Amino acid sequence: MPSASLVAYKAAEYWQLFGQAYGNTPGDVDDDGIIGVTDITQLIDSLMGAGQSTPRANVDGDGSVSIIDVTILIDMILGVN
Repeated sequence: MPSASLVAYKAAEYWQLFGQAYGNTPGDVDDDGIIGVTDITQLIDSLMGAGQSTPRANVDGDGSVSIIDVTILIDMILGVN
């Protein structure tokens, strides 16, 4: 995504309701360009063996997907540092 588009996207009030745009990064489990509730759902499904894991599900970068990744992802969505 061009940087100007990303800036405009982050500034738009409407899209701020759906999470933060991070592009193709850890946490964007469904690779839609937005970190939101669907990413948490897919990450939990992956942990429970009901979904397919992707490298982006390893949010903390430790090499494995765990409940810690879910916690970090929720903090990202809520804007908690």
